[in-house]
Amino acid sequence: MFYASLPKPVRMQAMAATFKLVGAGMTILSLAAMAGAKVSANPTNSDFGKIKIGNTRLDIWGGHQQYARIVAQIQQGKIQSSTTGATTLLSGGFGHSSRWDTLARFGQGKLSPPASIVADWMRGTDFAGQPFSVKNALFSRSYPLVVQDALDVARDTNNPLYGVGAFGIAATGIGLQNYKAKPPKVRVKKVRATGRSIYGGSSGSHSIYSRSGAGSHSIYRR
Repeated sequence: MFYASLPKPVRMQAMAATFKLVGAGMTILSLAAMAGAKVSANPTNSDFGKIKIGNTRLDIWGGHQQYARIVAQIQQGKIQSSTTGATTLLSGGFGHSSRWDTLARFGQGKLSPPASIVADWMRGTDFAGQPFSVKNALFSRSYPLVVQDALDVARDTNNPLYGVGAFGIAATGIGLQNYKAKPPKVRVKKVRATGRSIYGGSSGSHSIYSRSGAGSHSIYRR
């Protein structure tokens, strides 16, 4: 290993720098939590070690956090959602993600823009799981990520000034992401019943359609 091949004084300096980085980072996270921000301590969560304010995440670790997270996810065999808090086991098999799927997805996130376009095209979806589009793929890679993140913050908060502030933070090297939980899918349940129609008239069969999660339902005579 490269680290083991270094002279002892250099290794000592590197170790001291690492301890200083971790100590300073933990202090910042503690102060952020005391100020009201959310800080996840679960290493299988994408928000692990990040400062969360609303839907915006700040990563102060300079990209090192993601390596600790992927190691924890593979070692523990599970992933906790950063939006819902639900835990998914990496059991593999049909319809289930495996440790290999998680590692492969991590590697895809490290691809260069041209290589990532080819990977998305071959997979048929982009990194977020949306259907692949050449136009969207080229457009999303035509400007820096820091600009994309700032625009996401401005749209989410409906305040351009927050977007400008986010751009200033990201320009200093602090990682910034903005996303929120996807709305739950609405399921329509069909219940078949017999009896007299609620609108009057003779007995017969009618269908009751209810929309789960909604506050009302509709019943009509077939």
